[in-house]
Amino acid sequence: MKSDQALEFMDLFDMDRLQELQDAFAELTGTASIITDTRGIAITRPSNFARLCSEIIKGTEQGRRNCERSDLKTEAAIGSPEAGGPVITECLSAGLWDAGAGIYVGDTHIGNWLVGQVRNIETEDHHFREYARKIGADEKEFMEALSEVTTMSRERFGLICRTLYLMTGQLSELANQNHALKLEMESRIAAEEQNRVVEAQMLNAQKLESLGVLAGGIAHDFNNLLMVILGNAELAIGSLPEDGSSPEHLVEIKKVARQAADLCNQMLAYAGRGKFVIEVIHLNSLISDMKHILQMSVSKNVTLSYRLIEDCPQIRGDPGQLKQVLLNLVVNVSEAIGDNGGMIEIETGIADRREVLNTGTLFGFLPEGENYLCLKVTDNGCGMEEATLNRIFDPFFSTKLTGRGLGMAAVLGIMKAHRSAINVSSSPGSGSSFSFFLPFHEAHEKGSTNIRSGDAQGRGARTGTVLLVDDEEGIRQVAGKMLECIGFTVLTAADGQKAVSILKAGTDPVDCVLLDLTMPGLSGAETCSEIRKLDPDLKIVISSGFDEKDASRQVPREYISGFIQKPYGLAALDQKLREILG
Repeated sequence: MKSDQALEFMDLFDMDRLQELQDAFAELTGTASIITDTRGIAITRPSNFARLCSEIIKGTEQGRRNCERSDLKTEAAIGSPEAGGPVITECLSAGLWDAGAGIYVGDTHIGNWLVGQVRNIETEDHHFREYARKIGADEKEFMEALSEVTTMSRERFGLICRTLYLMTGQLSELANQNHALKLEMESRIAAEEQNRVVEAQMLNAQKLESLGVLAGGIAHDFNNLLMVILGNAELAIGSLPEDGSSPEHLVEIKKVARQAADLCNQMLAYAGRGKFVIEVIHLNSLISDMKHILQMSVSKNVTLSYRLIEDCPQIRGDPGQLKQVLLNLVVNVSEAIGDNGGMIEIETGIADRREVLNTGTLFGFLPEGENYLCLKVTDNGCGMEEATLNRIFDPFFSTKLTGRGLGMAAVLGIMKAHRSAINVSSSPGSGSSFSFFLPFHEAHEKGSTNIRSGDAQGRGARTGTVLLVDDEEGIRQVAGKMLECIGFTVLTAADGQKAVSILKAGTDPVDCVLLDLTMPGLSGAETCSEIRKLDPDLKIVISSGFDEKDASRQVPREYISGFIQKPYGLAALDQKLREILG
C-alpha cells in the first residue's frame, strides 16, 4: 500500500513518463535506480537492480540487515537540510556505492531518487570474498553475481551522481509548478463550487419570491371568494328567527370559511404580505383542532400521541401562525424519522422560570414571569449531532438533499414574535425534543359575534350612506346587504371612475366610502387620490384581501380613515364603521 506522501508525490508527476526517465537513466549509467517517498517506500518500479544485492546479499539475515542500515543512512543524509548536492555513501557490503538526491516542493521534502549497486574499481576481490564469508553467503555464487555489477571509478560515479542531482532539481522545479497549478485548480474549483452554491441560493430565493407572489395573488383572490361565502352565511344566520339557535350547516359553512381565511393569512404571511392577528388562545383546543391534519401530514409508520394538561392556561397569539409552527415542526420531525418508523408526542404543561432557565441553551426571547405554558414535541428518531443542532435555526439550513426554504428559521421567527423561548435537546440515536415556553394570559370571556336583525348593533342601529366600490359583483352584493343589515343606505360602484362620478354628481350625500384597493382601470389608490381632491374630509375605509401594511404602501396614510381586511363579517364591519363614524 502506498503512503499518503507517495500519493501526494504521484499527484504531481506523470508517473509513466517518470518511470521511463528512471529506466533510461539506469540503463545509460549502469546503476540500479528507484524513487521512494521520504520513508523509503517505493514509488516507482526498480530499474537495473543487481542480482548480487537482491538475491545473494539480501538472501542472508546479516546481509539484509546491513542493506537496510545502508539505505537508512543514505536516506537520512538526503533529507538533511545541509545536503547541498548528491549524497554518496559507501554500502556496508564493502566496496559497493550508494547515492541519491532529494525531490522538494518548496522546503518540503517529498521523495528521493536513489542510485547505487556500483563496484568501486579500486576494491580488490579478496575484500568481497571476505564479506561473503562474513554474512554467510556462498562465496562462489557471490563472486559470480559480483561479476555482473557495473564497475567504475569514484570520479565516474560522482559525475553520475552530479547529473542525478541536477535532474532531481529539475523535478523539484516541476513539482513546484505542478503543485502551484494544483492549488490554483483547487481554488478555482472551490470558487466555482461557491459560485454554484450562491447561484443555487439566488435561484432558490427567486423561486421563493415567485412562489410568494403566486401565493399572495391566490390568497388575495381567494379572500374575495371567501368574502362572498362568509358574508352570505352570516346574513343567512342573521335572518333566522331569534330562538337562539342556528342551523348546523350554516354554522359549519361559517366555520370552514374562517378556517380557509386563516389559511389565506398564512399564505399572505409566506408572501411577506400578512400580519399577526393576536387573540386569546386555548392551546389545548388549538392542538385538538389540528389532530386530523397532523395525522394526515406524517408518515403512515409514525405514531402521534398527545399528553395535554387539564385546565390549560390561556395565551395570546396568532392561532394561524402557531398552527403553522406545530405543523411545520411535526412534518420536519416525521421526515427525520424516515422509513424506520417511530413516535411523536405532543405535550402541554406548566414550567416555572427556574426550570426553564435550567433547560440548557434557549433560543428566542424569555419574557418576565414566574410560570410559562410549555408546548413540547418529542420524537424517538435518529437525533442530531451537535453541529446540526447548532445550525438548526439557520435560514435555508437542511439535512435533506434539498431544503424547503426558511424551515426552522421561520419557526424561530414566529415564536420570537410571540415573545417565546425555545429549547432544543438532541443527541444521535436518542431522538429530539423541542420545547416552546409561552407567557400566560389572564382568561377573558368573549361574547358571541353573531349579529341578528333585532340586536342593538343590528338593522337600524346605524344611519347614513356608504358608497361601496368593488369590481367583484358578488362582493358588492353581499357587502351591500351587510351594510343595509346594520342600517346604512348603500350606493355601489363597479370601478373607481364610476365612484368618482357618483361623488361629483352629489345627488346623494355620502358619509363614508368603502373602497376596494385592487381594481382594474382606476386603482383603489388612484381613486382615493381623486376622492380627496373632491372632498378632503370624506371618510374612506380601504378594503383588501391583502393586509393593512400592504395598503399603507400604496395609499398615503393621511388619505384613509381606516382599513378592513377581506373576508370580514358583520361584526367586524359594524365595529370598523362605528370606529370611523363615531
